[in-house]
Amino acid sequence: MARQLIARGQVNIQILNDAYTINQSVSSYVFAAASNGTVLNAVTVTSAIKVMKGDTDFTAFTIGSISKPAGFSAVTVNNTDKTITYTVAANTANLPDNGIITIPLTIAGVTYSLSFAWSKAKAGAAGKDGADANLLDWVADWNTNKTVIGTNSVITPKLFAGVKNADGTLTGTAIGRFPLSVKNSSGSIATETIDGIYGFRAGVKTFAIDNTGSVQLGNGNQVTRYNAATGKIEFGSEVSLNWTSAIATAKTEAVNAAATDAATKVNVIRIGTRNYIKNSAFAISSLSGVIVTDGVAAVLDTATKYQGYNTIKITQTTVTGSNANTGRAYFNAIRQCNPASFCMYVKASEETVLRIRTGGTEAADFPIGTSWQLVKLENKIPTSVVALFGATTAGVTYNMALPMLVEGTKAADWSPAPEDTDGRITDARAVADAITAKANNEGWATKLTYIGSTGIFTGTLSAGTIEAITINALQITAGTIDTARLNVDALKASLITAANIDALTLNVTKGKIGGWSIDADSIFRGTKNNTSGAYTGASGAITIGSNGVRGFKWRLESTGAGALAGGNIAWDASGNVTDLYLNRLPKDEYVPFWDFDAPNIPNEPRDASAAAIVASELLELSQLEDNPQKAKEYKTAAISMLIELSSDKYQSRDCKPSFLLHSVGHWPNKSEMDASINYADYYYIEALIRYKKMKQGLRVTDNF
Repeated sequence: MARQLIARGQVNIQILNDAYTINQSVSSYVFAAASNGTVLNAVTVTSAIKVMKGDTDFTAFTIGSISKPAGFSAVTVNNTDKTITYTVAANTANLPDNGIITIPLTIAGVTYSLSFAWSKAKAGAAGKDGADANLLDWVADWNTNKTVIGTNSVITPKLFAGVKNADGTLTGTAIGRFPLSVKNSSGSIATETIDGIYGFRAGVKTFAIDNTGSVQLGNGNQVTRYNAATGKIEFGSEVSLNWTSAIATAKTEAVNAAATDAATKVNVIRIGTRNYIKNSAFAISSLSGVIVTDGVAAVLDTATKYQGYNTIKITQTTVTGSNANTGRAYFNAIRQCNPASFCMYVKASEETVLRIRTGGTEAADFPIGTSWQLVKLENKIPTSVVALFGATTAGVTYNMALPMLVEGTKAADWSPAPEDTDGRITDARAVADAITAKANNEGWATKLTYIGSTGIFTGTLSAGTIEAITINALQITAGTIDTARLNVDALKASLITAANIDALTLNVTKGKIGGWSIDADSIFRGTKNNTSGAYTGASGAITIGSNGVRGFKWRLESTGAGALAGGNIAWDASGNVTDLYLNRLPKDEYVPFWDFDAPNIPNEPRDASAAAIVASELLELSQLEDNPQKAKEYKTAAISMLIELSSDKYQSRDCKPSFLLHSVGHWPNKSEMDASINYADYYYIEALIRYKKMKQGLRVTDNF
């Protein structure tokens, strides 16, 4: 404030001139935009500039020339009305996501600067429409949210995977107890109450595991049944056990058994994810021809393993070059991939940075620590067949395992190169050929017979050949074989062996029933996943195992915990849903990390937007909860979240045109990482308003 001399004499008298106050009616604006950033509708924003000198309007000022940023169709200054008009045309695609326009203002010969800030609010990308077709009546009922939800549990009494046929019958698998329309042996439709796990095809029952423990495979007279009440195997009248063509059968079984290991390894080589690094499992005695070193030392480490696989230990004697051109090791791939994606598992003796590139240039840096982690370099266009890497810390050591180079834009799960398994397939064929030769030399074909549903036939055997055999008369229901000529023990020992008819014991720990597979701990359809806390990998895949029942984006754990909609709805073993979130918060803190299971907690970013959303909803939940103690806990937690969000740690104050700092939008896509997000401010303000209503004795959904 300037001083003005009024009089001078024995005493100097001065007064203070009033200061200028500058205001603008609109200092910021948020443009609505599509998910790709395009402003779909034309927008015109007018901001009025007002200057006060003390308490008096002051108009003797000038708005200077303003540069028009990209995306604005016009920025117009009106010094008569003292206004500035900002215009963005419809379907503008080049407007930046945010920015600031500087406004020069001249008052009494002095130029001041104002600013106009803008940003975009982008619409979310539209998801695919869902489709419900041919739903069973009880599935449709469940789909309308009528499933019983108790205070501590979620009850799902019926499960079905499949389709409903036009005649009202089913094709698929049903689990539970309820009546169904099925086709009987005559082809007529009847009502049958199932109680267990049942499979159907076009309405015909193909398998059943009922609640008594009995198991049935097949339908009508073509059926094999285990009777849990008697502990015996039963066969339908049309079932036959055939041992003809024994040599061919023995060869097929021998090939399958001997080549199991080789077949398993070949099958995991997925289409589109072929590994172009040979001997990547490091099941070798020497590193010669496997890895090349340049300024580093490499040894095969059979003591430090990753998931049972050998590793290679690298000692970084000197710091790797800026493009991993010195102080590095590298693999020579089987051929050059275009595009190429490379990944491997690594851990170091201390925290460092691993620099990786695939041929040519474009090296990328990856922070690594003392625990195993997967590093990926994806979608590169190499100029050679090498995959190079080196650490940026001299003296550090690091181990690597299971390197994988694929031709594609994304890295893939590890699998061996096909060249690593060819030898084992050759070995399996040699075993099969040896068994075939032994069968021919020993004349197996003359020692086998045929047993059908109508009797026992000698085939190539003569009566003289089997005259010493005796069969108990109680075991023959028809036929003319003299029981005195059959020896049951000899017949069992020579023909009914585990090698020939293993399934008769019904110790079923592997195999298939309809479309379901059985192994030692699970019955599953599609790709198995019996891991606690996990889901199956694809729609339609179901696993019933020792750790619970799980499908695509839903799971029921053996502990009683579970989740729906990919974890958007989850509960713990006690049935608590909301408490699961509160119990996983950091101790004595109320703003969560961006992911409860983020790998580097506590050195992970926080997510203020999550805390703001939960705080707002907990205030509403506290007024809906019937349990007074729970209601108090929810209200207390919400207030604690608001207190923490209102602290200097999370308030932007004057540094940004927003309320909250430190939110995370989409960390895996590197989008809105540790940033201010508009919906975080929205729910923060909503929570504060709700808390104010509660303080006034109102419900949070009431109007003031």
